[in-house]
Amino acid sequence: MPTKDPITIVGLLATIMLATGAAMLYLPPELQPLQPQKPQIVFSSPFKDPAPAKVPAQVVAQPPPITPAPPVTPAQPAAATPPAPPPLALPSLSDTELAELTPAEREHYNNMRQSLQQVLQQVETLTQANADLQQTIEQSSAKNEQLDSEIDKLRANQGETGAAQQ
Repeated sequence: MPTKDPITIVGLLATIMLATGAAMLYLPPELQPLQPQKPQIVFSSPFKDPAPAKVPAQVVAQPPPITPAPPVTPAQPAAATPPAPPPLALPSLSDTELAELTPAEREHYNNMRQSLQQVLQQVETLTQANADLQQTIEQSSAKNEQLDSEIDKLRANQGETGAAQQ
């Protein structure tokens, strides 16, 4: 193996770097001694910008997951549509809470409220589109079953005419 060839040298260096990277991925990091941490209580307004990285992040309540509609079985009627989920309510602050906010916090609150309202409208639009698509799928599957039965009839007729010709 010639060592003066630049392609060989680059290939060898690349192999060494890849092997080192793989070893770093699979080897555990050095164990650090555990240091007890003091719990920190942080009070902040939800309308201010996020706190620095040192402060533990607040837990944000997640909306309940949207479950898909159950698949339509042949026993169910094809025209049945799944019930629409209840509309999500837009939370708001009371007048006294709004009065306690600074103008910047009030503007931030209004911006967040507007963006939430836009997201809720998008969710509603997507839910309606999903219902329309489900209905189209149901109609298509019913038509597909009808066409399959017609194909089976045609194949049976072809088999009978082929047997009669022999």
